[in-house]
Amino acid sequence: MRIVMVINQRLHVENAIKTHVFELFSNLAKMSEISLIMPRPTIEIPKRENIFVYAKYKIPIPFFNLLFLQIEQFCFLFKFCIQKKPNIIYSRFSYFSFATPIISRLFDIPLIIEINGILTDELKITRRSRIKYRISKFFLKLSELVNYSIAKKIVAVTPGIQNYIQMNYNYKHDDIEIIPNGVNSDLFKPIEPIVAKNCIGLEERKRYIGFTGNLAGWQGLESLIQAVPKILKVYPNVHFIIVGEGQLKQDLIDLTEQLQISDKITFTGAVPYEKVPYYINACEICVVFKKSIQSGYSPLKLFEYLSCGRPVVASNVPGFEIIEDFDAGLLAESDNIEDLSSKIITLLENDLLRSKMGKNGRELVINEYTWEASAKKIIRIGHQIIK
Repeated sequence: MRIVMVINQRLHVENAIKTHVFELFSNLAKMSEISLIMPRPTIEIPKRENIFVYAKYKIPIPFFNLLFLQIEQFCFLFKFCIQKKPNIIYSRFSYFSFATPIISRLFDIPLIIEINGILTDELKITRRSRIKYRISKFFLKLSELVNYSIAKKIVAVTPGIQNYIQMNYNYKHDDIEIIPNGVNSDLFKPIEPIVAKNCIGLEERKRYIGFTGNLAGWQGLESLIQAVPKILKVYPNVHFIIVGEGQLKQDLIDLTEQLQISDKITFTGAVPYEKVPYYINACEICVVFKKSIQSGYSPLKLFEYLSCGRPVVASNVPGFEIIEDFDAGLLAESDNIEDLSSKIITLLENDLLRSKMGKNGRELVINEYTWEASAKKIIRIGHQIIK
């Protein structure tokens, strides 16, 4: 099977999008003849013969930048399809995606679209003026309509996304496959906490609680920071590590200063992907306290925490039920700071409980949530389409 995987957005930060793209691509490459086409990123990416980039220059005007990206993508894909004759186009959907469905129709190549969120919800959370929001929403809805009408199959990472597409676009249930995100369980594996701390220069005697990911509005990090003083009253030796970059970073730093806890929270900024497991393993507890959204969640960070054998405290929103179902952590009421701090304190108090939950999480991930398992499901879908 010859697959062309298309990314519609420029990768510019080390985040879950990059992880998802290259982990899935690497595993699909073990099972098929696959090429990856993407706009030229501003961050370092793996050097592979079958990765092709276009759009060397970025236009400073947002709308025209998106428009020219799509024109360049169309031209690149047109030439690629003539030369390589792929059997499947696998496209990661984003706000402004028109080239792939048009190419699919022109060359009669089946299109599979991967949907990672309900982007109208994400638009509401991001900081945009009313005019920008309306323009973005218009083109997003148009892009969804065009893509969903042409796609042979849709891959959704959560049931909430599946329900949204069915309700809003009258899409057949059987044509939407739920394939959750995964984890590289060979990279994200349990490491002795002292070893992990030494590798990244953390103090051995301190107890750490951690978060890794994009510092964005839906992550609920304001709630975590507001819970810190309550936790410190019981466990003053605890230190918090927030790994990652994002739009809200400075606001979060300002909040720690207002609460006079800036000496108890470290913002590391972006770290290399290969270093993230050390930060996770240095922590006794990892937190993923997201705000409730319609799509639900299938967050990479959750599976990375579990794969490292760390107990998790998460918000009680769709997508995190597995934590409670498999006894891999504790759920707290979304936006409830008292409940969040209480659940973290409960785990800090009980070494045996943390150990048991960590082992349960690792076992769950190995059995059900690896990138290899996700790739196998996509290959199965591809074979069904081109029969």
